Amino acid sequence: PPPFFCAGSCKYRQSMGYNDTKRKALFTGIIRAQGVLANVQQRGEGLQIDIVGLRPDWDLEPGASVAVDGVCLTVETLGKDSGTFYLSGETLERTTAGSWANGRRVHLEPAIRAGDPLGGHIVQGHVDGCCELMSRTPSGDDVILEFSRPGFLDAALSVKGSVAIDGVSLTINRRTDAGITVNIIPHTQQETHLGELNVGDKANMEADPVAKQVAEILARQLAQRQDAL
Repeated sequence: PPPFFCAGSCKYRQSMGYNDTKRKALFTGIIRAQGVLANVQQRGEGLQIDIVGLRPDWDLEPGASVAVDGVCLTVETLGKDSGTFYLSGETLERTTAGSWANGRRVHLEPAIRAGDPLGGHIVQGHVDGCCELMSRTPSGDDVILEFSRPGFLDAALSVKGSVAIDGVSLTINRRTDAGITVNIIPHTQQETHLGELNVGDKANMEADPVAKQVAEILARQLAQRQDAL
């Protein structure tokens, strides 16, 4: 079956500087593999990277979308188990990709296909911005991570809501004064690099797109009512 694409214009993604085709990919935040960056090099105002660790059973082809640490990127060329991707200057500014280097391990998820289970939540690969790990607390076999909460996402990050951190679908445990906490279970520690993050490390954050839309609509309605008074 073909990759699952959402309907609508791609002008938003193009304005954000993301690579794009005439379709928009969707992801679930369930990491399918970890790849390794290679041949990281400047290309114009952006960056060209190779990723080793793409899986043959994903049936990728040039133009396909892959979420890399939560960033939706387009495959330019493919090797046996690797692919070449381009990241624009806007992407480098908005995400952690500006500090990516050879040897870095990255989370990988191909676009979901029609009929695939939605194991996490809807993730677009449109990273809202970077967050910082503020604390990590062991809790039995789990690790509780506290990430900073960007002010512009405040209304979209609610307790028991969803958030993608470096592309991983997570449930928000609670809100702190300046952040949110998430619980990293043993399986997630094994399949991702989130459990290896140190305090001060940066990560990509994407709020639940449904929550963002609801928050924006409510804020607009409130502003209209205040203007009418």
